[in-house]
Amino acid sequence: MSKTLKVTKRERAGKGAARAIRLEQKVPGVVYGAKQEPTIISIDPRDVMKELATGVFFNTVYDIEIDGKQEKVLPRDVQMHVVKDSVQHIDLMRVEEKTKVTVSVPVEYVGIEKNEAVRMGGNLQIVRREVELLAIANLIPEKLTIDVSKIRFGGIVRMSNIKLQEGLSPTITDRDFVLASLKSPRGVSADDVDGEVVDENEEARKEQEAEQEAKQESEKDSE
Repeated sequence: MSKTLKVTKRERAGKGAARAIRLEQKVPGVVYGAKQEPTIISIDPRDVMKELATGVFFNTVYDIEIDGKQEKVLPRDVQMHVVKDSVQHIDLMRVEEKTKVTVSVPVEYVGIEKNEAVRMGGNLQIVRREVELLAIANLIPEKLTIDVSKIRFGGIVRMSNIKLQEGLSPTITDRDFVLASLKSPRGVSADDVDGEVVDENEEARKEQEAEQEAKQESEKDSE
């Protein structure tokens, strides 16, 4: 999806210039990428806050105009004031038709109220509310939707259960990670379970350990 974001090119860089921009009730920022020189800009903080409130700001490709030239950008970072909670700086990355980016996409679970097992006391345990994807910029989805209305006791929703279109792939490739599981209530035996019989707590623990290991490896690589 693509929307319009109004920005103004700035001629001066540096802390002093950025401070002056903020005194004008604007937010300093930078547009970079696509093998071009960075361009310093300013933007109305109300526009940024409005888009942040949508919950999909960092998944949305925006059209901007600089010096009469139309460009497409993807928000990559917004710095907030630690006390006032106001926008202090914004980074926008230029994207082209085939640009690949890493984004975190929200996961929406639908059909919970229609699930018979949930009505019988089952508990849908959501492990992930967002998934990190490697995506072609113009294919970034607003969200991933999973219908859980047919999941039975002991059932597990894994990443492989989401059918991604070509141009989208999960960044985690070493395992078919868990998104959610349906825990059966007390008194339900294994014979009553229709699906993959698992220890949901053990599955969640393994998932957390895998995430921690991945985080530690990432920190080592950045040292």
